[in-house]
Amino acid sequence: MKEKEIYEFICTFVANRVGVTPRLKSDLYDYLGLDIFDMMELVIALEEKYVIHIDEPLVEKWKTIEDVVNTVCEQIS
Repeated sequence: MKEKEIYEFICTFVANRVGVTPRLKSDLYDYLGLDIFDMMELVIALEEKYVIHIDEPLVEKWKTIEDVVNTVCEQIS
């Protein structure tokens, strides 16, 4: 699975939520304004698309889009 594909999936998801196209280093909370419900929906979407399980402690560490991409890449490999 390519990081670019994962990044594009996440960016599309976030852009549909907040109306802003994020960058790799975009802050999920301060810059993009995602809340806990957005994050739960993102986790569900990622788990369904990539057939993975993302534990809550991993999600709690996410600060940027890059963190999300890295987690998904690690779960897939």
